[in-house]
Amino acid sequence: MSVQCTGRSDILRTRRGQTRPLLLAAAAVALAAALLAGCGGTSTSPSPSGGTETSPAVTLQSTTPPGAGTLDAMTWDLTLGEPTTLDPLKAGDYGPCFVSSQLHDTLVRYSPDWKLGPGIAESWTNPDPLTLVYTIRQDATFWDGNPVTADDVVYSLKRNMDPKSGSIWIAFFSNVKSIIKTGPWEVTVAFSKPDELFNKEMGTSGGGIVEKAYVEKVGAAKYGAGMNVMGSGPYKLESWTSGSDIVLQANTAYWDPALTPKVATVTLKFITDTSTITSALLSGELDGAYEVPPTSIPALKSASTGKLYFGPSLSVSEIAISNPKGPMGDPQLRQALSMSIDRQAIADKVFNGAAVPNKTVTPQTAWDPEAIDLYKQAYDALPGLTPDVAAAKQIVAAQPGATKPMVMAVLAGDQRELELASIVQQAAKDIGMTITLKQL
Repeated sequence: MSVQCTGRSDILRTRRGQTRPLLLAAAAVALAAALLAGCGGTSTSPSPSGGTETSPAVTLQSTTPPGAGTLDAMTWDLTLGEPTTLDPLKAGDYGPCFVSSQLHDTLVRYSPDWKLGPGIAESWTNPDPLTLVYTIRQDATFWDGNPVTADDVVYSLKRNMDPKSGSIWIAFFSNVKSIIKTGPWEVTVAFSKPDELFNKEMGTSGGGIVEKAYVEKVGAAKYGAGMNVMGSGPYKLESWTSGSDIVLQANTAYWDPALTPKVATVTLKFITDTSTITSALLSGELDGAYEVPPTSIPALKSASTGKLYFGPSLSVSEIAISNPKGPMGDPQLRQALSMSIDRQAIADKVFNGAAVPNKTVTPQTAWDPEAIDLYKQAYDALPGLTPDVAAAKQIVAAQPGATKPMVMAVLAGDQRELELASIVQQAAKDIGMTITLKQL
């Protein structure tokens, strides 16, 4: 079951005086105001295919309006909780990625409209299908003043190729044969076979650049834990108080003047409870957040202060099977449950119109713009999403073990997950299956 969130939804405030059992994997509506201003103007932007199977009930924007001035401080919430690490090597969830990306530059980077541009690499070439040559910029420095060198780039990327490193991005490097320094400011990547995606993947945390000497000093296993971080990004890590907050300080010596931070101090909280997040946004205790709980949308929309934004999202909500020996280990029973779920009801009731039913785990917003027609042709050929309870019942009736009770785990305090899981629970009941919900 896959539901794509149509939007990064945002609420912003300016303070006065200041210019998984059966696991429900949720990644829902995201809040969309960048901490870094100057990223570009506001524009409406539906999915790259020109629309989804069901149009979203909200207007989408790729970014919020650029900041007109500076701000001394703001408080932002990481709605999915406290990061486990700030090492880009392991920062794969929304919270860790968000914080790590403020601290570490990537080899290349994306604009709000998904165009790939220079990052630590100011340019790149493909002399042949098996070779990618990066020219490293000479004006970037780490927070300690040391330059970002070709050696740092080689070290950072090769960390991902070591199976012992724990890199969650190791698959990005599966076709890489070697990464070597081929000039004072040049890095060459050689492939065992052509890899069209590799350069694009270097715009994610998989292309995050760290300082080689610093990582070797603190130890690779400790890097990203606590204050053991050294990046070249627009923000520095000021403090990390476990269970309370992370404080980021603007890097006034940041190498890219177009993205000079406009907020001097950013305090990141770890509030995950839906009602607490909503209350904090409405009261001004929080200035904003990404991934605002969709169940909070009505209250935030009607608020007299602040503003709610929706933007194209790569997020999906899906059901992940953690016990292959249970009923969901049977592909026919998975199909039956999928056939019984009303995805449009989930989009309308759980996400308050800020989501669309999706046939695949990969959302349409993730389609490569260079191959939109090819993706759309394949997507349109997939079966539709209209629930068929009668047919699902027949499948369940014919499968032994279908009535064995199952447990679905949901994040405690997340009203969205609870409501979504409740719809799935009822769908299962309608076809003769039993799901118990457990908040963890």
